[in-house]
Amino acid sequence: MAITIPTITVRTGLESGSGDIDNVLYQNSTGIAINANINSTGYVAIFTSTTSLDSGGGQAMLDAETAGYLNNLAFALTDGASFTRLYANLDMLKAAQTAGTIVFTVDYTSSALSTFTSNPFAVTWNSQNKPTIFATGGARMSKVTWNTTLQTDVGVEGANQYRFGGLRPAGNVLDSGSTIILLRIGFGLIGFLERRK
Repeated sequence: MAITIPTITVRTGLESGSGDIDNVLYQNSTGIAINANINSTGYVAIFTSTTSLDSGGGQAMLDAETAGYLNNLAFALTDGASFTRLYANLDMLKAAQTAGTIVFTVDYTSSALSTFTSNPFAVTWNSQNKPTIFATGGARMSKVTWNTTLQTDVGVEGANQYRFGGLRPAGNVLDSGSTIILLRIGFGLIGFLERRK
């Protein structure tokens, strides 16, 4: 019997297509917390930062309100909902013309709440940076945070066009493979007890 190991993976570039993901539609507002709807799914997201954020609405704009750059950003779904895939689009400040790194921290649940911290993810100033984060093996992500390891005057100009897949409401986080294993164990135990009678 194969054992499924919950895993969080960060990869460079967008992966696995776009057929089963939904766009984030930001609400038009400013502040250290910005609410957003996940397309037409009914899920609601909240983006937070230590820097005041500015969103003009839609999926194409989430920027620093006055500072001109972001050094951190956190995302979570409301009401305990979770997801298994995140596509991000991080635009580095063009004026700085400096490469750097970003570290992702992922809160996820499998059999218990756990935290994953990525290796530094390289970002460049002259192109869009589009990481993909996957949760596999029954893991469900509840929150993703990124922090730059750059100088304070260099950061991310915009964190736009977030997209999410594998959305699920709060509740049972077991995948179908885990459920089948538990059912087999349960039926096996019932059979064993019946044979002992």
